[in-house]
Amino acid sequence: SATDVIVIEDEPVTAMDIRRVVESCGHRVVGVASSEAEAFDLAARYRPGLILADVNLGHGGDGIAAIARIERTMTVPVIFVTAYPERLLMSEGIEPAFLVTKPFDPMALAVATYQATTAGRPPIG
Repeated sequence: SATDVIVIEDEPVTAMDIRRVVESCGHRVVGVASSEAEAFDLAARYRPGLILADVNLGHGGDGIAAIARIERTMTVPVIFVTAYPERLLMSEGIEPAFLVTKPFDPMALAVATYQATTAGRPPIG
């Protein structure tokens, strides 16, 4: 069944690429956030069934911090899509998550999306 999904990504082209993969898996992208604050607002509004998040949001802040804040108010599976996977391994205070490294392979992202929305166990955390 379709899951409501939020994408946290400050690069518009990458956000579109992620959206395309998620929608090809049969899910709905209900919002794209480019900052920590926007991500929190979207999550509060839509209570998504899945979040795909970049780690480095440039001027928009930190995707890990955004997820940590969201996870204090709800339980939601997360896929980090990032060029900085080592930052995840060092971070405290977030639940186990799925990880897809950038530049991402659409099939790897589709597989992670499937696992995250079918209650698969995250490989890291």
